[in-house]
Amino acid sequence: MNRASCKVISAILCLCLLLSHSFLSASATEISDVPASPILSAENISITEGTPYDLSTNEAATTVMALTEGTIIIRYVSSSSQSYQSLFSVSNSTADNPDRHFHVYITPTGTLGMELRNTDSVFKYTMSATNAVVAGEENIIAFSANSESGTYKLFANGALVSTLVKDEYVFFDDIMGLDKVSLGSTVREGNNYPFGGTIYDAKVYDSPLTDAELIDATTLPEIEPEPAPDPVEVSLVRENIAVTSGTVIDLTEDADAAGVFNMQEGTILIKYTSTSANSIQSLFSVANSTSGNQNRHFHVYVTPDGVLGYELRNTDDEFKYTGSRASSVRNSYLGEAATNTIAFRADSETKTYSLFANGQKLTTASTDDYKFISDITGLDKISIGGTLRSGSVSYPFGGSIDTLQVSTEVYSDEYLIEATGGTTYGSYIFSSEDGLNCNYYRIPALLTLKSGKVVAAADARFGGTHDSKSNIDTAFAYSMDNGQTWSNPILPFHFVDYADQKVTWPTVAGARDLQIQGSASFIDPVMIQDRESGRLFIFVDVMPAGVGSSNASVGNGYKTIDGEQYLKLRWHEDGTNTYNYSLRNGVVFDDTTNTATEYAVNTDFEVLKNGVPLTVKQYTVNITGSTLNEVQTDTDVAMNVFYKDSVFKVYPTSYLGMVYSDNEGQTWSSMQLLNTLKSDSEKLLITGPGVGIQIKNGAYAGRMVVPVYSVTLAGFGVIYSDDGGTNWTYSPADTFSTGATAEAQIVEMLDGSLKAFLRTSSSYVAERTSVDGGVTWSDEVAVSEISTTSYGTQLSVINYSGTIDGKPAIILSSPNSTSGRNTGKIQIGLINNTGNESTDKYEIDWAYSYTIDGSVGYSYSCLSEMPDGNIGLLYEKYDSWSRNQLHLINVLPFETYSISQLIGE
Repeated sequence: MNRASCKVISAILCLCLLLSHSFLSASATEISDVPASPILSAENISITEGTPYDLSTNEAATTVMALTEGTIIIRYVSSSSQSYQSLFSVSNSTADNPDRHFHVYITPTGTLGMELRNTDSVFKYTMSATNAVVAGEENIIAFSANSESGTYKLFANGALVSTLVKDEYVFFDDIMGLDKVSLGSTVREGNNYPFGGTIYDAKVYDSPLTDAELIDATTLPEIEPEPAPDPVEVSLVRENIAVTSGTVIDLTEDADAAGVFNMQEGTILIKYTSTSANSIQSLFSVANSTSGNQNRHFHVYVTPDGVLGYELRNTDDEFKYTGSRASSVRNSYLGEAATNTIAFRADSETKTYSLFANGQKLTTASTDDYKFISDITGLDKISIGGTLRSGSVSYPFGGSIDTLQVSTEVYSDEYLIEATGGTTYGSYIFSSEDGLNCNYYRIPALLTLKSGKVVAAADARFGGTHDSKSNIDTAFAYSMDNGQTWSNPILPFHFVDYADQKVTWPTVAGARDLQIQGSASFIDPVMIQDRESGRLFIFVDVMPAGVGSSNASVGNGYKTIDGEQYLKLRWHEDGTNTYNYSLRNGVVFDDTTNTATEYAVNTDFEVLKNGVPLTVKQYTVNITGSTLNEVQTDTDVAMNVFYKDSVFKVYPTSYLGMVYSDNEGQTWSSMQLLNTLKSDSEKLLITGPGVGIQIKNGAYAGRMVVPVYSVTLAGFGVIYSDDGGTNWTYSPADTFSTGATAEAQIVEMLDGSLKAFLRTSSSYVAERTSVDGGVTWSDEVAVSEISTTSYGTQLSVINYSGTIDGKPAIILSSPNSTSGRNTGKIQIGLINNTGNESTDKYEIDWAYSYTIDGSVGYSYSCLSEMPDGNIGLLYEKYDSWSRNQLHLINVLPFETYSISQLIGE
């Protein structure tokens, strides 16, 4: 290929791959016209973090501080990472009056809020809206206060995002001693809540504008995208190269490769298909190939088990930088070798190295002593398909390179996500970019409702991929189109004692084991719908502050008084750690005197005193080196008996929690606790995550059955309901333990009997049968067709609505490996009637087995038959047991398969 041809290809590639970006300048956007003139305004104010812009000397400041109602509109962009940033405030700045102020604030995680305060004892009104503004970008927000309706409202970027109504309406003139009006900070015995950035426009009005006016005023105008820049000079481009394993394509003498040896930064973009089983496969490399210099090279490589990595090396004594991400690339799809698009980026300005694959940014590593290709001594070879070291080929690749682009341009994240996104497999319902400010998700649940709506749930793990104890909530989303698109996730189970933060958890040994110690958490969702009423349930394990499975106390957390069980509570100052209080019908009783106290607990387990809600300070976390800091903030949240700073605390054991929705997940009930089902001698009674089952046939038709397990009393068991979920009964399978993690999923046979398939700690998957609706269960039988590790893994199994080979069938998903959580398989079992009775009536013929993605990591999963008849799969695409694969971002893909694909037709 001549140089002119390469230039044409370069231009075409860049034109195809470059994204168009729109940036709003200080003059590009103005607050829309509004019908009233402001009494105070300011424009184009650049604010240094910690230095407020004082408006107190403005001739209108006195009028502003005396307002009884009004409107504030602000257009801004923040460059700060401060946890709370005041955009506009009025305050009493004198000593001993720090809590007499009003401010509108934002956070770097996208919250817009307001605080109107004249010390807590007089009044304190707060409101906020999460995910209302976009960090680092231009936003227009507004706040209005209406004395006639007693209403306060927040608006952001063309939407009403929060409303607060108060019977006792107050405003600026009700705050004592106001003397400061400021932008960019609240002046209260010093500067608080510092903002840094630019306030392009700030307006204060002496009347409340209408919702329509404020939606219009806060709407960012459409900006025509700037034309794509001319294609940049690309150092090297190649297409459609077949590589035989053990040979390389030597590019050293190619004129287009001349500048590669001198690269100080840049991007490498490769689309490839590997047909090799070699353990490490170089896609592209530069090397010193002479004898004795085998450790002077750079290469980007892949492995058959899904690893994407790079090595930048000038002998170990000088520098050796490596990076990789497990389960990054696809090994196979539908029985064929999979095509992947990957990118590596080295950025000298930020001193970082980043990896991308198939539309996802995977990992970024930084270093103080930045190096790149130009820093490697004696480079003399540029090659595709292997690294030339000491005259021979190392790390041989076999397959095809569809596209190779090596550029001195440092492309943006957005560009590389788009450029690598042409080879995506499935989609991500829950991801680091889904709006919940959470980087990590585990424990999938997937369910198709009788209406055809498909719902999904998962742990939103804000503290890395660790189990409880940690900061974990339950995420939920839905699809109306067979899983093609999904709603923005919400959190039906949500503790707010710790802020929802997108923290990047360390993955290096030692620091990766850091675990949030003080937060309450929800973990391991399981969903089920009552077909008759349509009510949708989610069950989770509820862990009080600082409690996880390993340190939970034995007991159910309740005490019996006059034949009734009540949640027991401890006063926080009780040094004897006794539980002398109980919650009786919402009222906290002192059990030593059998009298009601002035405290109550509402249906959300929040604490009130004499009818007034109590608050605690919210915590945030940050990591410095190998130290985890849990920091109390100035943000007040409702006090909850599950929180560490509550005046009353629940017993530190595991609780079984339940919420329900009567509108398919649009709104949710308050949480109910089912711990009276748990024996006081049990340590854990927790869910077998995934889905429950409602029996369709036989004597127990209509019964809802949810899998659970107990460490102390029995391994596997169920809770069941015969009245649509109003009442639940716990049925342990036996009185001996089958392992500390007997996570199970259940299917129904033709006569209404049940088969459970469950994880054990005995190196096999177990099958058990119940002929009485889940009350009693047969002894376990090993399923020899499924390979597993000694510690096992959760699995998913569902009934198929049709027939396969003329027979009813079940579909099972699990890892199939004895060496780790990998090699995911979907297996189809045909149900045969043996002619026997009781628990031996049916046997499963595992007739078909489909491998998801070779030996790539595969952990927890959940199947559901979609409304169109395809099989949906939501699964963990990594080895969640491996310490080396902790805290991986975006590893919960959703995929669909037809039955014909699964049986190989």
